[in-house]
Amino acid sequence: MDVPVLIHCRKAFRDLLLIMREEHAEKVGGIMHAFSGSAEVARDCIRLGFAISIAGPVTYLNAVRPVELVRNIPLEHLVLETDAPDMPPSRFGEMPTSRHTSGNREEGSTDQGCFPGRGSGYHYPEC
Repeated sequence: MDVPVLIHCRKAFRDLLLIMREEHAEKVGGIMHAFSGSAEVARDCIRLGFAISIAGPVTYLNAVRPVELVRNIPLEHLVLETDAPDMPPSRFGEMPTSRHTSGNREEGSTDQGCFPGRGSGYHYPEC
C-alpha cells in the first residue's frame, strides 16, 4: 500500500533517517508529527517528501529549537497542530482543539519572528 505515513520520533533521528531511506519513504511521504529535531534533520525529511509538524511548544516563552526550526524551514513544508492534550499552546490551560492552531500561528507571527506578520501575503487556513 502506498499511503502517506505519520511519524513521531524522539531522539532517534539518525536511525530513523536510515530506516526511511532503506524503506524508500519518499515513495509515500507523510508528516513528521510533533517534530523535535534540528533544521538540518527537517531538511532531510523534507527531501524524503515529509512535511514538518509543529505544535504548541513553538509558543512557549522558553522555546528555542522550535522557533529556530520555523525560521529556517520554508512555510510550505510546515504543518500546524495542537497535539491535544499533550502540547497545548502556551496560553491555553484547557484541552486544545483545532481552534487553537490559529493561536500557534498568531503567537509565532509576533515578536518571536517565526512567521511573517499578518498582512504579509501569506494565508494560513484554519484547521
